[in-house]
Order: sequence, then C-alpha cells, then structure tokens
Amino acid sequence: MTLSDFQTVSFDAGETIFREGEPGDCSYVIISGDVCVYKKREDKQIKLAELGANQMIGEMGLVSPGYRTASVTAITDCNLLLIEQSQFTRRRSELDPVMKMVFDVILTRFRNTLLSMGNENYDSSANTNVTSEMTDALSQLQLETEIRRGISVGEFELHYQPIVCLKTGKLSGAEGLMRWNHPTRGLVPPSEFIPTAEAGNLIFDLTEIAIDQACQELQEFNIASLKNIDHNHPLFVTLNVSGRDLEHARFYDRVCKNLTDYSLQPGSLKLEVTETSLMNDVETCCEKLGHLKERGVGIAIDDFGTGYSSMSYLAKLPLSTLKIDRSFIVEMTASSQSRRIVKAILRLADELDLTVVAEGIESGEEASCLRDLNCTYGQGFLYSEAVPLDQFKKLIKNWNSHKEYQNFSGKAAAIG
Repeated sequence: MTLSDFQTVSFDAGETIFREGEPGDCSYVIISGDVCVYKKREDKQIKLAELGANQMIGEMGLVSPGYRTASVTAITDCNLLLIEQSQFTRRRSELDPVMKMVFDVILTRFRNTLLSMGNENYDSSANTNVTSEMTDALSQLQLETEIRRGISVGEFELHYQPIVCLKTGKLSGAEGLMRWNHPTRGLVPPSEFIPTAEAGNLIFDLTEIAIDQACQELQEFNIASLKNIDHNHPLFVTLNVSGRDLEHARFYDRVCKNLTDYSLQPGSLKLEVTETSLMNDVETCCEKLGHLKERGVGIAIDDFGTGYSSMSYLAKLPLSTLKIDRSFIVEMTASSQSRRIVKAILRLADELDLTVVAEGIESGEEASCLRDLNCTYGQGFLYSEAVPLDQFKKLIKNWNSHKEYQNFSGKAAAIG
C-alpha cells in the first residue's frame, strides 16, 4: 500500500481537528503545518505538545474504539494523512502475538496515563479486546520457554518415515521428522511447535539436534539392514531445513562435521528445502547448498510445484531430487489432468537428471500408477507412518520387497 491509498484532509489555522471525549476511530499523520495538543480543565487549557510535519496525532484511536483523550487544534493551515482503524487493524493482525501484546500494553498504558489527567467520558470497556490477544501471547511465551527447556533436557527426537524404491519395492531410505516427547502432553507434532520455535529464534537448535541424531542413527539403520538378507544395502536419510538454517553461521560447519565424524558415504544424507524458505536470500542459500552438494550431500526441493516459481529455481539450485507434493498424488488416479502434471514433472526431472520422490502415497493404486510412470521413490502411509528409531530398525529387519507395507499404528504389517 502506498501513500496514494490513504485519504488526505485539510484544516485551516484555528480549526479544531478533534476534541477530547469524542469517539476516536482514526489517526492522522501531519504532512504539513503545525498543531497544538491540549486538555481543557474548567476554564484552563493545558497544552500537552506542539507537533509538526511527519508526526502523528490521535494514535490511540487506532488501538481501540475509545474516546479521545485530548483535543487537537490546527496552529497553521494543515494537510493531514488520514489512517482509519480498519487500515491499521489489518496490519496489526499480521504481527507476532508477542509483538501485539507488547504493542497493546505500551499504548494502553499510555492511554491510561493521559486519562489520569482527568477524562470522565472514558469508557473502560473499550480495551476488553486486549485480554484474549494477551492470553495468546502469554501462551506463546510459555510454549517458547517449554521448547527451550525441552531442548536442554533432550525431549526432541526424530521419527522416520520410509522412502521406498517403487520399481523394486526395496526400502531405500527415510525422512527424519522431528517430534517433541513432552512430559505431560505426550508426543507433540511439529505443526504445534515449529512456528513458535521459528518466532523464538530456536529453529536452528532443533535443526542441529536433527542433524546430529540423523547422522548417528543412520549407522544403526545400516546395521539393521545387514540382518535382512533381502535388503542389505546402505540407506539414506533426508531432513527438512529452512532458509534460516542455511543463513546460520554454524550450519555448514555442523553438517560437514557430522559427515566426517560418522564417515558418511556421499548421498547418505539429503537436505530438503522449500521454495518459500529460500525467498529471503536466494543467492546465499544456493551458494551454501552448492558447497554441501560438493561434499556429497543430496539436495531436494520439497513440495515441488506448489511454490512461487519452481521452474526458475531449478536453474539456480544445486538439486539432486524433486519431491512431488501430495496434492498432485491424491488426484492422480481420478484426474487425467493431475496424472499429466505428474508425468510432466517426471519427464522434466529425467531431462535434468534428477531423482523424484512422490509424497503422501496412501493406496496401492497410487503406487502402481507412479511405478508405471517410472517415478523413482515413494513415501506415505501405504508403507508406514513416521515411527521412532527402535520401531524403524525393526521395520528394516522385516522389510519384504515383494509386498506393499501399510502402517497407520506404527507397526509394520505386510499386506497384499
């Protein structure tokens, strides 16, 4: 929104812009001219301030539909920019809950300070809407504190969802997905703590945990695979990382240290990024991913086709893998158009020498269709939900390449 989207109003010298006690539902920014802010008590006029260009008046009218706590008169001819409460409310709603709480507390206390000078017309019920937002903010702060505690005592762990070679049926690897083993709430999914971790600048702490666990536990995967005569080849593990992770000073060194410490083979660790996570600094992220690819780390773009401009990113990112979003897979067997889209993605990947993972496979029909289209890998509830390390190792030992696996309870069970 530009200045041209706001309304301008003019007042002549000596004209009252608004009076104390009047309903207030807007604010003004002084473009030109000077104003006097004052309170009137009995026969006396108490001047609070003289304000000029680029300063704001009536700001409390944006916080809540209360009454004006002071009067304002134009000292000279004035040209003002009008900001209506609806224009402010929309922007305020986009703030982080904690920022909204701090903002509301500061302005509400400022209003109360002005009212302490005496305003009998003030309606105290005007600020009741702050309560629920303050509760939300306090809940977020409490959750952030619990996340910090959980990180310090080791409550976060990876669960693993199988990634299967669609052509052979063999288990090829797994995606590591973070879970919070909360002492009272039980197993908490990432959707309930990742946004707060990002807002509290804790996301890289969780990423470090994920990298360390995945690299260490990958060795246990491969030991388990040796006990399955039908499946005794090395596995890979994939992890989700964000743009903030890539921008962090310790990220590259942390990954490289684990590659060295655990003597990981090239391609055994893959990192998944989304287009949206790269938007802040595409060039820097691409550079860091390029260095990691040179070290043998696989780079996958997640939710391909759902972002801003997937085609343009293919030319920039040092990719090795595309992951087709579940939204395409779920429609594929019923919609010829969705099937053509998946087929086009697979053809494009083949031209660019990229492997493809289809996400969210839930039926044998979907797996068969993808197999017919020569999709390399698949993952989804058809094979297994994400399970803890011990269960995943059992799944590796008992994997049967000749049958599909379905698991909604966390226990691998052959069907078909």
